[in-house]
Amino acid sequence: MQASSILLSYHALRHLFNFLGVNFKVKLRKGKELQRYNDFGDIEGLIAQAKKSLREQTEEKKERNAALFLDTLEKRCHALIRAIQVDGG
Repeated sequence: MQASSILLSYHALRHLFNFLGVNFKVKLRKGKELQRYNDFGDIEGLIAQAKKSLREQTEEKKERNAALFLDTLEKRCHALIRAIQVDGG
């Protein structure tokens, strides 16, 4: 059973136990969901789409779109690495 399912079940059953006179209090944390894994082919496709862009855009704007995408991707990778290091994983 997933952590979110356990949490939802607890909230439903807690009221039933309170009605029956049983004090049922537990501290539960909602589990963290990992982000979806993207393989390298997906990333290459996104870069190609950013370079392709719209028909009306100049080559400068197409390159800018690709650079912005790569910059955003780099920042997210660094943030993910820092999060892994902090969690001790």
